[in-house]
Amino acid sequence: MSGPPPATPPRAGSILNLLVACALLTLAVLLVAPLFAWYAHGRSQSAGVTASFVAAGVCWLGGTLALVTAYVANRYGQGIQGVLAGMFFRMGLPLVCGLVLERQFPSLAAAGFFSLVLGYYLFVLPIETLLSLRFVNSTVRDKAATGSDPVNLSNHSATKAVS
Repeated sequence: MSGPPPATPPRAGSILNLLVACALLTLAVLLVAPLFAWYAHGRSQSAGVTASFVAAGVCWLGGTLALVTAYVANRYGQGIQGVLAGMFFRMGLPLVCGLVLERQFPSLAAAGFFSLVLGYYLFVLPIETLLSLRFVNSTVRDKAATGSDPVNLSNHSATKAVS
């Protein structure tokens, strides 16, 4: 008598891994947000707190979209290109939003909004990059486990020892 098939762990490129990566990024931003808000409150009272949370949202959104981009590209076997394409969101969104929102809302500019965006950006960048690289590394491990070698460097002339 056979029972249900055994539960298999999610594949390295599964949607669960994307959700976990997004949750870790969210947790990191939420943990540091009170420190940024405290600093911004000391500079500009409630406008500073507002600026801090808007900056957190902008950088979180950029990092999350970069993770999604890396995940989707990795599903198509283009992991490295996905990490590079994620730079559009990772860098572009905070930069553009920082410049536009600072011009449109003088109260945010007075509260040092762009410096808060920069601070959050520098905090989110290494976390999001490491999480994105996990997608690429998992694909390399999966290919190595199955025996498929997408790039065979043993025949490449630059890797041959000169004797």
